[in-house]
Amino acid sequence: MYSSKGLEILAICLDNNEDAIKSTTASFNLTYRVLYDRGGMTARAYNVTGIPLNLVVDKNGVIRYRNMGYDPSAIKSVIDKLL
Repeated sequence: MYSSKGLEILAICLDNNEDAIKSTTASFNLTYRVLYDRGGMTARAYNVTGIPLNLVVDKNGVIRYRNMGYDPSAIKSVIDKLL
């Protein structure tokens, strides 16, 4: 939906069981890339204290939105303002 405007959506999984992650992502028919945070380096860098955590990070690496849980309308609103 926003890829033509340069937006890329990524999921970062903290679970170490790649087979379980692949099974779960397949069941949801995700169209974005799922990355594995082996060793937790990304979780530490973004101060992840619980999941799900949703972040919108701009092209300069600045976090523009941070929310525990899932609120698609809030995320869409932030993205629309940034693009």
